[in-house]
Amino acid sequence: MAAADYKTIDLLVLDVDGVLTDGRIILGPDGEETKVFNVRDGWGMRAWRRSGRTLAIITGRSSPAVAQRGDELGVEIVRQGAKRKLPVYRQVLAELGVPAERTAVMGVAVNALRTASPVSDTHVRAH
Repeated sequence: MAAADYKTIDLLVLDVDGVLTDGRIILGPDGEETKVFNVRDGWGMRAWRRSGRTLAIITGRSSPAVAQRGDELGVEIVRQGAKRKLPVYRQVLAELGVPAERTAVMGVAVNALRTASPVSDTHVRAH
């Protein structure tokens, strides 16, 4: 995808673990998860929103920290506990009225990568 093509993207769908975090899951003695988010990602997400575009989070795990972070950053849709991401992804597109062609998806799991039709080899190491 060329840089100019990004202007056609209206919706950015993000996974959490390994995308908005470093991939570690920290469990406390009571089993509660702790996640560490990077403030720079937050700046980027706010810039995306300021440009008039929409954000969604679809993640397989559930954590109060994800809901809080999504709320802080103005993420329109946060779906947690999505073991099968493709149906949830399709629901989000329908709910927002955004076609898949105008959507970018960032995820690390094969499950997340199967949600959208690829437009190019988007693996970081390919560039």
